[in-house]
Amino acid sequence: MSSSEMDAWSSEGDRVQGFRAEAEMQRWQEQWEQKLAELLRTIRSFSRMQLVWAQLADTQPADRPGASAYARQKAAMYARRAEEGRESIKKLGYGDLIKEKANLVLFVGTERQKEAALVKAAISNS
Repeated sequence: MSSSEMDAWSSEGDRVQGFRAEAEMQRWQEQWEQKLAELLRTIRSFSRMQLVWAQLADTQPADRPGASAYARQKAAMYARRAEEGRESIKKLGYGDLIKEKANLVLFVGTERQKEAALVKAAISNS
């Protein structure tokens, strides 16, 4: 192999490695986004289940205090779980996502733009 062929081959290998690194970064990014969306869904689900159990407790007949107490216990458990999820998301720095008007799609799009700008800056500086 001549020197120019060796350089071309090496350059091709670098490009392939770069494409693979980019694909791996995108897979990681997608997994993180999925986990964030799942955490938000879980919080909403726990909040909803808390309401359902609280309503169920309120609809129990007076002659069934055990059923009412059980339903209130379940409502309290789901309320705790929802709060734990909210606290977790706040600790991660994404507290804005648990607000009522939060839009996960817009958030993800903005985060991807920020990350793309960081990668572009890192590439141009190297």
